[in-house]
Amino acid sequence: MVLVHARTIGIVRREVINAIGYDRARAVFTRQGYEAGAMDADVAAKVRKNDSVYDAFSVGPQLHALEGAVLVEPIAVEVDVAKGRFYAEYRWRNSSECAEHVAAFGVGQAPAGWTQIGYASGYASVYLGRPIVYREVECIAMGHANCRIIGKPAEAWDDAEPDLRYMRSEQLHAVAPVIRPAAPADTPANRWRVVGASSGFNSAFDMLRDVANTDAPVLFHGE
Repeated sequence: MVLVHARTIGIVRREVINAIGYDRARAVFTRQGYEAGAMDADVAAKVRKNDSVYDAFSVGPQLHALEGAVLVEPIAVEVDVAKGRFYAEYRWRNSSECAEHVAAFGVGQAPAGWTQIGYASGYASVYLGRPIVYREVECIAMGHANCRIIGKPAEAWDDAEPDLRYMRSEQLHAVAPVIRPAAPADTPANRWRVVGASSGFNSAFDMLRDVANTDAPVLFHGE
């Protein structure tokens, strides 16, 4: 763990957005948060393995607060691993990430807790072993008093694909934004709806797309 000034994170965020564009910058910070959440999920499984599911799962929001990201207040949390049910709603207070976004770019129409949404999604996905998607439905970067997030399994959302694409790894081959052409609706690339809980799976799956339309042999090995 490394303690850093929140303002310096805001400076890096501004520079990254200016360098590679808003959409790709959001993806980078979301994946950074996803990785952090995944690592904390491993911690949670060890420190409270004998506690109730609710108390064990709550390690994530508590660690996130201790790490200085945001004060997390539960509104509604339902975790039933046996029945495959999951619903979580939290209020974020004093979000350092969103506050720095407002300081740099002002209030706009889109939420700004990219890293934190990635963290929540990564933590829940790895902890529960299935893709979980969180969305920030209120944000101080949109003029709300506080931020509020809702988390559900990917399939429980009407369309989770826009959120999931920010959590899939991709190779940043150039500084300038690279926009991939949209695949037609009937192409295999558009029919691939597979999403793994682990960042390693998502990274391998994204690399597979780069060779899917070629005759190159592909070898997967290791975990």
